[in-house]
Amino acid sequence: MAKRVAPQTQLRDLWLHLRQLESRGLVVRLSPNLTTGKVYALTDLGREVIKQAFGVETPPAPARIHWRSYSLVARAKVRRLVLWEIGRAHVLVDQLKTASRIRKNLLDTHPLGLNAVLRVMKELQSLNLIAFQIGSFRNEKVYHLTRRGKRILSLLLPFAG
Repeated sequence: MAKRVAPQTQLRDLWLHLRQLESRGLVVRLSPNLTTGKVYALTDLGREVIKQAFGVETPPAPARIHWRSYSLVARAKVRRLVLWEIGRAHVLVDQLKTASRIRKNLLDTHPLGLNAVLRVMKELQSLNLIAFQIGSFRNEKVYHLTRRGKRILSLLLPFAG
């Protein structure tokens, strides 16, 4: 998003500014143990400063979000795509969300191999974002979002597209 507003901005500049804001108590790191994919949010003081300086009200960071999982999905395109596809409501209700169906639905816009989709689905399962049930047709695994997966997907949807 910063690139759209200020195309000349470098990543190192953003890290410098975030560290300065954090040292002043204006932002807090929500994923403290991650080396990459750190997630920051404004503190109460930071939101008040934004309101005073720019007249913009900003909501607090959502509660009950597993920020490590959010970070791992937000920074990985294939994880985001697969999570979005599993959570997407299809026009055809009888369309089961199997690994091959998920790959097929993504194939037109994102050419992915089945192995890549299966690998990502295992990662999403280990993060407790998706789960599966054994379907009645050919005993295939049919995937669905968990509560954690739904919360994370709801945060990612404004940035989709």
